[in-house]
Amino acid sequence: MITLRLFSVLRKLAGAKDVAMEADELSLEDALRRFSEQYADRAQAVLFDRHARLQPSVLLLLNRNVAQHRAPTPVPFGDTVQMLLPTAGA
Repeated sequence: MITLRLFSVLRKLAGAKDVAMEADELSLEDALRRFSEQYADRAQAVLFDRHARLQPSVLLLLNRNVAQHRAPTPVPFGDTVQMLLPTAGA
């Protein structure tokens, strides 16, 4: 199982703080695509641009370490991916 820890609008979309994915290992990109497919158009619009590339403003942490967007990154069984979005406030 791989855990996606959600924040901001992604947490609201999923209705949960964490989403579990049944897999022994996925690439980081595959995990995000599975999540966006599960939570439809709104999640895709938040995570990916119109060319299906991950938005550069999305910060991904793999076990609390910054994960590179462009490099293929394996996410083994038991790991946690945190998905942080930019927020604004006054």
